[in-house]
Amino acid sequence: MSYESKDLEGALFSKNEAQVLGKGKIPINGENEYCCLIQSKLPDGTEIIEMMVSAGRIYKNEKTNPKAPDLGNKSITIRGQDYQFAGWINTAQNGSDYVAVKLTKNEEAPF
Repeated sequence: MSYESKDLEGALFSKNEAQVLGKGKIPINGENEYCCLIQSKLPDGTEIIEMMVSAGRIYKNEKTNPKAPDLGNKSITIRGQDYQFAGWINTAQNGSDYVAVKLTKNEEAPF
């Protein structure tokens, strides 16, 4: 199944075989960055370990509108740019769980 790639939009699929090896703070250029190591496999079966640096915390929303995002945060930072994060929890036709994600630059955010 292929997906059209749009700037600031995407899908995050769950990977049951992914494992967090460790998480914590690492000082980088004088500021503590929250990081984690994730072990998983590529589609060809190759095992990999990736270091992830936190862009910000994501929170579960108390939905008052069924179209509202399930997850969100009004301020996460990616590569020095502030964004608003919105995520909708979904299940694909093949049964895979995923989160549809939309980022909006904070100066363009409607809310």
